[in-house]
Formats: sequence, structure tokens, C-alpha cells
Amino acid sequence: MAQLTVSSMPTRKKIIPLVMAIANTIIKTLRFVEIINEAVKWNRSHWNISPGSLCKMLVLGTLTDIRIPLTHIEDRLEGIDTEFFLEPDDKSSYVNESNVGEALDRLSEVDYDGLYEKMALSAVKQYTIPVTRMHSDTTTISFYGEYDIDKLELGEEEIETALRIEKGCNKDGQASRDRSNYKRRWDTHCKQNLRWGNI
Repeated sequence: MAQLTVSSMPTRKKIIPLVMAIANTIIKTLRFVEIINEAVKWNRSHWNISPGSLCKMLVLGTLTDIRIPLTHIEDRLEGIDTEFFLEPDDKSSYVNESNVGEALDRLSEVDYDGLYEKMALSAVKQYTIPVTRMHSDTTTISFYGEYDIDKLELGEEEIETALRIEKGCNKDGQASRDRSNYKRRWDTHCKQNLRWGNI
């Protein structure tokens, strides 16, 4: 009886989705991995893959077309060339649920506001986003009465950076109610950090 011998098992080609490649380019430009690696406590000799790389793969994993819980990161990234997205010292076999959980545990110990500020300032710097006046409307605030800044007894410099209320459409879409959006000048601290290169 003759035996069939197979010299090598066929393997499925790995792909690099365009949307993930574009997001990866933006993440690299923002120094996402480096900023996270600098912020969390970790030792390269004890980790097979950096926490920043794991967080990046978690973000990129949200861009796959597979409807699997993000906790099953290996299944989400199946068939994708993960080596393309990782740092040279990192191995794709270490992108797994356990390591991602450990990275998120370390990330939970970090100052979120400081980390967000670094990433936001990195985006402002890398993409030369003008920051002379920024608008951030994250909540709808109802108020009535007068808003008189002169009664606050502020100096000229403080008045320049004080909250300025402006009429506008609220995000609830209820134009009949008297609501306002608020605008505020960019935080001087952030501008100084940007100017002094602290990001």
C-alpha cells in the first residue's frame, strides 16, 4: 500500500488591511507606543512584547471586520500580518489575551490626564494643528441670569483666559431651549509644553 507524504502544510496568506495600515501610520507618527512605554512601569527583560505595542494592537484590533469580543484578540487578528504592525523586538505570538490584560493593568496605574495630554500635544505638534483658539463641546450646560466677568475682580491676564460664554446650538438638538456652548482659550500650560518641546 502506497503512502501519501506531504512535505509541508499549505498556509493561508496573511493580509494587511488598508484601514489598519493607515491607522498604524498615524499611531507611529503620534509616538503612541513610545508614550505608553514611557508612562507605564515595565522591564523589557521581563516582557516579551512592550505594553505600548499591545495597546496599539488592541486599538488596531477594533478595525477588523470580524465580530468577536476584543478580549479574544488572537482570533480578531487571525489572518492578519501582525508582524507588520509590531516593533522589531516584538513577536506576534505574544499578542494574546493574557499579555493585553497585563498591559491594561499597568496602564490603569498611570495618570490618564497626563497621558492624554502627551498624546494630544503630540498630534498638535506632528500635524501642525493651529491652537490659537480651540473649541471643545463635550457637554450641554443650562444656565440663566447674567454672566458678568467684571464682578470677578480679575487681572487683565486672567480676563484674557477666562471662560467665554457664546450662544450656539446644543448637542441635544433642542433649539427651543436656552442653552449655550462654551469656548475657552487653549490652556497656557499646554501651549508652553508644546513650545518648549516637552512632548
